[in-house]
This record gives sequence, structure tokens and C-alpha cells, in this order.
Amino acid sequence: MRNSPSAIQPNLTFYRNPIECLRALWADPAFSKHMSFAPEKRYANASQRVRLFTEMNTADFWWEIQGKLPMGSTVVPIIISTDKTELSQFTGDATAYPIYMTIGNIDSSIRRQPSRHAQILIGYLPTTAIEKGDMSDLTVRNARAQLFHAAVRAILEPLRDAAATGIPLKSSNGDVRNCHPILAVYAADYPEQSLVACTRYGSRCPKCKASKDEFSSGRPGDARNPVETLHTIHEADDLNSMSAIDDFLQPFGLNYVPKPFWADWEHADIHRAIAPDILHQLYQGMVKHLTAWARHVVGDDELDRRFKRAGLAHGLRHFSNGISHLSRVSGTEHKAIAKQLVACLAGYSCHTDETLKMMETALDEFHKHKDVFLNTGAAESLDLPKLHSLVHYTASIRLFGVTGGYNTEQTEREQTERLHIDLAKRGYEASNHREQDILPFMCSWLERREKMFRFATYLADRQGKTYIALKRPPKAKERPAVAVADTANDLHQSVEQIATNHGAEHFAEHLVTYIKSYVKAEWKNKKRTGPVPSYEIPAIGTLGFDVWHRVKFNTPDIQTLDAPDTLDVAHAVPARVRKAKRTKALPARFDPVMVEINGDGVAGEGGMDGIRVAQLRVVFELPEYLHVNVFDKLHLPRPGKLAYIEWFSKLGSVDDVTGMYSVRRSFKSGTQNKVRQAAVIEAIDLRRSCHFVAKLSGHKPAIPLHLTVDNLLERWTDFWINNFVDKAAYRSIY
Repeated sequence: MRNSPSAIQPNLTFYRNPIECLRALWADPAFSKHMSFAPEKRYANASQRVRLFTEMNTADFWWEIQGKLPMGSTVVPIIISTDKTELSQFTGDATAYPIYMTIGNIDSSIRRQPSRHAQILIGYLPTTAIEKGDMSDLTVRNARAQLFHAAVRAILEPLRDAAATGIPLKSSNGDVRNCHPILAVYAADYPEQSLVACTRYGSRCPKCKASKDEFSSGRPGDARNPVETLHTIHEADDLNSMSAIDDFLQPFGLNYVPKPFWADWEHADIHRAIAPDILHQLYQGMVKHLTAWARHVVGDDELDRRFKRAGLAHGLRHFSNGISHLSRVSGTEHKAIAKQLVACLAGYSCHTDETLKMMETALDEFHKHKDVFLNTGAAESLDLPKLHSLVHYTASIRLFGVTGGYNTEQTEREQTERLHIDLAKRGYEASNHREQDILPFMCSWLERREKMFRFATYLADRQGKTYIALKRPPKAKERPAVAVADTANDLHQSVEQIATNHGAEHFAEHLVTYIKSYVKAEWKNKKRTGPVPSYEIPAIGTLGFDVWHRVKFNTPDIQTLDAPDTLDVAHAVPARVRKAKRTKALPARFDPVMVEINGDGVAGEGGMDGIRVAQLRVVFELPEYLHVNVFDKLHLPRPGKLAYIEWFSKLGSVDDVTGMYSVRRSFKSGTQNKVRQAAVIEAIDLRRSCHFVAKLSGHKPAIPLHLTVDNLLERWTDFWINNFVDKAAYRSIY
């Protein structure tokens, strides 16, 4: 190392053999049904014109590498991720720099679950600060970079050696394959991407040769080549000082690392391996910038008022105080803001050629109109590395499949933060917190925990089961598409109580209409000759109805077979008084829902054909007395759970600017917009809840102050349907 200090500073790296970790993943019986061993191409239809990109073996990288290997070889795409984390809380400066490994052969849905242990900790990188002494800042920065690459190179060296010749790996069923571990993906945030690729942070792209003044162009630069990168770096070897080396490499946007860890790794292309950084580039990057720009254009007060009055939806955070006051906003909070930002101003688990084209078109559309942020003074410059990085997303998806299994969104809470807790922070908490003892103890602690997990996995496999390290393993039983609780929330409610508590003024009238149409339809379905026999409907006002406050939707993932259903909930809850009299009463909540108007669909299917939007008022069941005296007497099947709804207008076309549908209240003709159009339907025809945001009109409209999140649906008539609220909504509301 050039200009190194005379005293050698020890920097410890703790690691284990990644080949043994690879063998453990390969032979784990829990993964045997969730692994791929050969590339394949999937298509959306029999004509094979629209290609699907899902798991890594369906993308181009695997096909490309497979063609370079000897016949009968198996590609093992190595996915590496690093992320430094704080161990101590409130006081102290203890940190850990874990490096994780997984493989692209395992399904992404499994890799995303920390409890399945598909991500393995293979080492802790050095975190000791380098003493500056008489070294320049440039020399210290270079020393840090070389230390990082030396440590990672030492850890991954067995994999690099095995990439050329291959190694035999034995599966849990006894099959042995000659496998080549190829560095496919490196998941990290932008500073680490620059460190890994030996490019200059802030001024250069780690994937292409675009410079800072080209970041706002919306176009990628010429692709970087690892051979060319190494050649350029080695051209600087003969220069006599770090400053001279730095000056030589500056035009190329490179930093001096004589021996990067990825050098000499067969078939590895580090620049191509840099993965999309969903967390830092999108949620904590562009969403953060867009939010700041929107605040400048719309104004903090107005944007806060709109967020406060955005409708409620299951699983969606409601910002009751707006967003302008938020500080230290996490990726999760930025994600919640992103779900509502477009609606307040007005990533697919499977991609196709068409959806990738849509992504490119959406980015082009942004660049076409981006000057508005400069013209209004909201942004000083759009030459942002995170904005430029978006041009590489579709290429990465075509190479490696969907981003869900290898991007850094997993580095916050859901995955790597969970990994940090399990593989670093818990070990630290169990230690004596003495600096010299922390990492050795954490390694021993983790090794013992892993042995217990492997033994539990082995026992489960011998019993024909799958071991999941959760206190309550998920239930395997199939869930109905639409469901309510076994016991009703309110029993024996009169028509008057329902009308008062739920705002269902014409409940009895529409229930009679439903019963008549149901009897007629079922009589016809039975193919019985002759008219329906005369029957008498008991006086509805004398009956009591069991009422539910929530209906659940288990929506299947229409793109990934093994993915769990998405749970969605719609509320029809009347106002309640708290037991503590001093506290404020809980307001009523009646959610908007989507209704299958043809009655022949399946919950969760995509598209809006045959769908109409309504407000859910009551979920109820007919009393036994009515069943016996109407349906049983006519020998007709009893109807199931029913719902009283109030209609919104039929869907027109999607708005060109926002990409969202708009609807308004439907009123009964001849009532001068006073009587809402309503109906009783079967609850099975409900599809999912939806998120409403008030639709405003006029130039720079301000949202009325009399609106609140609780009265929005009652005191406003025009709404946007927010299709950004979750992935299922984005896939189906179009």
C-alpha cells in the first residue's frame, strides 16, 4: 500500500469457508422443492411473443453463462450483499460489517424470508478506523478501499477458485452436480456500489461511463467493462505518488485498487452485477427528492392537508399530521408516502417484455416533464446519481429476473435488518460488550444457534415436515377468497339499528329487492318449469340480523404460484364509544370496495372489466326465520353472507395525467342528488378494498378544510382510486 504508515495497524476479519456455506444451502432439504438447476424461458402465451422474467433462471444472465460452461455443468449464481450496522444503542460506537451470501438457484420468495435461513452470514468485515497519522486524506481513503477489497477477496477466494473448474455439490436427494459458483449480483447502497466497482462516489456511475453532468439525461452511458477497468487501474501502477495516480484515474472515474476482489473471477462482471437499490435509490432517494419538490411546488400546508385527508385503507399508513414535520424518515415511511403521493398531487413480482417497456416509458415520461422542478425552483439540479441509476433497472431485470430476491429493499426491516438482528445484534446483546471480545463471541454464539437450527431442520425432514423457525408456523389450510369472522360483531340487530348505526337508510327496501331477484334466479338455475310459486317475505322490520364489521379478502398472487395470498380487509364499522368516558369516541369507518357486477369472477383477478366501485355499509346474514319461511319452503339453496353497499359511478377511462380512475357518488334518479343509489349483494361478489383520495378541480385547488379523514366519503362526491396503494392494486386496477 503506497504511503502506508510505518506502524502496521491490525484489522481483523472474521469469516468462514463460503464453499461449506454453499454446500449447506445446496443440501438443505427445506429448499429442495424451491430450487432451479437449469435456465428456462417462460412466455405469457402459446405464441411465445411475450417473455416472462421471474426467477433468475428465466433471465438472460443464466442463459449466457450456461453457454460458456462445459456440457453438464450447473450455474450457481452467487448473490453477495454487505451493509454496515450499529450494534450499540444510545451510547457506544460498536459496529459490525456483515457480509451475506445466497444463491440464485433458490426461489426469490424463499430468499426474502429470513426465517428460512436462505441468506447465510459468511463473515464480518473490518470496521476499525484507519489512523491518519501523516497520511493525506486521499491516502486514507485509498487505504480504506484496499482494506475492504482485501478482506472481501480473502473471504470469497474459495468461490473464485471454484468458478473456473467447478465443484461437486450434493443435493438433499443425493443428486451430485458439477457446479460453477459465478458472481452474479452484488446488492449494496450507492456508496458501497462505488467502493465495490472502484468508481468515484457522487460523480460517476458504477455500471456505465456516465459522468455527473449526464445523470439527468435519462439515457445510460457506454457500459463499463471489468477488463478495461482493471487495465486502466494497472496503467497507474508505475506512477510514484497517490496524487499522481489519482490525477491519472480521475478522467476515467476510477479509484486505485490494484487487486479488486472480483479480479480473475471467471465470468464475473462486477459492473453488471451491481443490483438495483430499491431502498436507497427509490424510497430513500427519488421518493425523498420528489416529496421535497412537491412540498416546494404545492406548499407544505396544502400537501399536509391533503395527506391528512387521504382516505383510509388496510395496511396503509395514514399521516394524521401530514408529512412536512417528519424527520429522520425511514425507507418504510418513504414507501408509505410513495403509495399516496401521486393521488395526493392529482415493483411486480413478475415482469414481461411489455411491463419492462412500460417502465421505460414511465421513466421517459418523467424526463419529458422534469424541467418543471427546475423552473419552479423546487430543485437546484437534477444531476443525481440515484436518478441516473433508474435507467439501468430494466436491463438488470432482463439479466437477473425480478428485483425482489436481490435488491437492497431487503436491507430495511423486512430482510437484512431482520438478518442484522438475528446474525449480529442479538449476538452483541448476549456478549459482555468488551470491544476485544465482541466479534469472537458473536461468531461462537451464531455457530451454536445455527447448529440447533440445522438439527431441528434435520428432525423435521425425517418426519416429512418442513421446519420454520417461528413460534407460530403459518397455517397450511386453504383460505376462502372472501371471509368473515366465525362470530358476528353485533347480534340480532333490528332494521332501525342498522339504518341508524350504519347509515343504511333503505336497508329493508333493497333487501326485499334482493330476495325477489335471488329467488327468481335460483328457480331458473334449477331449470324448473312454470313460474315461481307464490311466497311471502316476512316483515323485514320485525327481524334481527347478525352483523359483521370486517370482511377479509385473500387475494392470490396472479404472477407467482408459490407466493402467499395477499390479505386485504374492508371495514363497515359504526361509531363506537370507548369504555373510558374521557377519551374520544371512535369514528365510523365504511370503506370503498370493488364489486364483481357479473357475479362470475374470482377475487384477485386482474383488470377492471366487470368491476364497479361501492361503499361498504353493512355485512350481514339473514336470520333463520327468513331462511325457513322463504328459501327452505321453495327448496332453494340458502344465500350466504350479504352486503349492503352504496354505488359510485361506473368506471370510465383512466386519466392520462395521473394514470388513475376517478369516480363520483351515484344518486337515485329524480331525487335531486339526495338519495344514494344502493343495493344488497352477496358478499362473495366483493373483490377487495380500495383507497380513495378527494378529486379536486380548478387551477391549484386547495382541499376544503371541513373535510377530515373520517368524513371524507360522506361530505365529498368526487374521488381518485389510488392504484399505487399496494402491488396487487397496481396489477389489477388498470
